[in-house]
Amino acid sequence: MAHKVAWEVKKRSEEKAELENALNKCQQALYLERDKILTAKTQVDTLRVKQMQNKRQILDSLAASNSVEQHVYYDRNTAPEKI
Repeated sequence: MAHKVAWEVKKRSEEKAELENALNKCQQALYLERDKILTAKTQVDTLRVKQMQNKRQILDSLAASNSVEQHVYYDRNTAPEKI
């Protein structure tokens, strides 16, 4: 009986160690994914700022060159019409 209990304790200790190792791996993976998300959000914010700057620069260039504004309208079944 004592041998059986000792075997069960040893078996449970090994299972506990395996589960702790798996938990640590999951936590590391979670940390890496969170880091990727933060990096992506930072890149998106940077691109949005750059987009606004580019848009402002394009509008300023168009205003300075007195170019004619042209709109192109698309319809699903017809060729584009320029106005």
